[in-house]
Amino acid sequence: MATPDPLKLRARDLQDLEVLAAMLQDAIVRPADMSYQPREKRFVMMVNRFRWELRDGDDAAQDPQPEPREDARFEEAGKRRLFERVAAGVCFDRVRRVRTQNLDQRRRDEILSLLTVDAEPGAITLMFSGGARIRLEVSLVACHMEDLGEPWPTPWRPAHDAAATGKDPEAAS
Repeated sequence: MATPDPLKLRARDLQDLEVLAAMLQDAIVRPADMSYQPREKRFVMMVNRFRWELRDGDDAAQDPQPEPREDARFEEAGKRRLFERVAAGVCFDRVRRVRTQNLDQRRRDEILSLLTVDAEPGAITLMFSGGARIRLEVSLVACHMEDLGEPWPTPWRPAHDAAATGKDPEAAS
């Protein structure tokens, strides 16, 4: 299967942000890879996002098969469907203030899973597993995301209760 071109998305309103949120659902990120730049009024983060757009119904990318590694537990790797992750840069502009909840800034290497991006006039909230939240107070929606580098295979597809996020990943495709 040919890998589609890297995604480049821009969000200028709440509806655009819903599409971007669907593509970022289940992205993993460390606090060390997030930064608020108050002078530029910008919040940036580097994430490893799950490539939901590759799904074809319940079938996903089958090739290439990963090479088994000693540190990976690919049980019956040849029989499991393969999916992909890719590094992506995400930038929110026009950010006036950033507030965090249930996020220990000292645990810079903790792995967080982005469940959803919620928005309302004047604020964008990044909601992570474990109850962590980052609220961006914005003057308007101005966000862009871009895939960076080559994707890599993973046999694991994120799975969680759709009620926990308020979003259904199946409806996002």
